[in-house]
Amino acid sequence: MVKFGTGGWRAVIGDEFTKENIQRLAKALCNKMKDEDAAGKGIVLGYDRRFLSKEAMQWAGMVFAAEGVTAYLINKSSPTPLVMFYVMRHQFPYGMMVTASHNPAIYNGIKVFTAGGRDADEMQTREIEQYLQEIKGPVPEMEYDRAREQGLIQEIYPLNEYLDNNKEKILLSDVAEKTYVSQWHLSKLLNKETGQNFSEILNGVRIDKAKELMRDPSLRIGDVAEQVGFLDLAHFSRVFKKLNGISANEYRNRYRED
Repeated sequence: MVKFGTGGWRAVIGDEFTKENIQRLAKALCNKMKDEDAAGKGIVLGYDRRFLSKEAMQWAGMVFAAEGVTAYLINKSSPTPLVMFYVMRHQFPYGMMVTASHNPAIYNGIKVFTAGGRDADEMQTREIEQYLQEIKGPVPEMEYDRAREQGLIQEIYPLNEYLDNNKEKILLSDVAEKTYVSQWHLSKLLNKETGQNFSEILNGVRIDKAKELMRDPSLRIGDVAEQVGFLDLAHFSRVFKKLNGISANEYRNRYRED
């Protein structure tokens, strides 16, 4: 039985999280898309590192392919926001992510996203459950390799597009309000082949913002450091001097003299 709760459908692997239920859910969503005239664009599917996640994504993709709906499968384990981003950026009507989020390891599940990369709301999930009730008998599937050959399953990996989008937002953000980036993003950005690693880029943006804030004489250096995300004043001072050749106090004094 597939029953949606907050954040999607979750079930114990091998109990209710089975190939049969995964494919019934895919078929229900496929039928819904067809009734809404939203099947022509296709659907994006992703998975995390949990046991059976990749297989579950492929099982779902095989159902969409059998129904003539192109399934774009992200072919490496990915964070949920990557699927949400791709649905939004490329204007897909729906997306699916195989994940059980923070639940124990014996669980797995599926989240459904709607246009704009949003979580399917309660009305949407109720409608999917209604479509599920209408499914009787075995669900048709297309063999995976055949579906790939026919272009009904297309493997993609839009990580660089996703990271470039995030980097752009970070560089343009108001760092005074602080930008929080997950460990996963940091590790990927640090390993990406760019002229600078991510910590250097972020520190440069922070220091540029700090220089703007120093124009306000009411702010102490410690206040400025904290506002741009340096909780350690000594660290802020070292980074500032490294990037500018002078200390923060010297910079402030020069600015006042100018």
